[in-house]
Amino acid sequence: MSDLRSKPSPPPPGPRREDDDDPRAYETPALRRLRLLVTTLTVILIGGVLVVSTLLVFRLSGAPASPLTTLPGTIGIPEGAGVAAVGRGAAGEILLVLRRADGTVWLHSYDAGTGALNAATELSPEGLTD
Repeated sequence: MSDLRSKPSPPPPGPRREDDDDPRAYETPALRRLRLLVTTLTVILIGGVLVVSTLLVFRLSGAPASPLTTLPGTIGIPEGAGVAAVGRGAAGEILLVLRRADGTVWLHSYDAGTGALNAATELSPEGLTD
């Protein structure tokens, strides 16, 4: 049974040089370019992984974004009204969508620090569903 593994090639004829043990001595220009390309792509891949990891750490290490982080102690809601939705406006005010006992829907804007009513607007019932 013959050995299917390839045998190392014998050294080239002639006097032995100092760089005979260096594998790069037998590199062709195409092989040199391929080695450079693989090395460059490896460095780029490692850099990309580091950038993505750093961005994830910075993004996830921050405090959770809660739209209602500070609330006043009390907010005065009209008698018989139910809260349908809560939100925060662009200026930081607290927004409540209220359904009153008579069936009307109102948007109330409250100051986030004091809980005082800033504005109240009646909303059109068209497009609103339970």
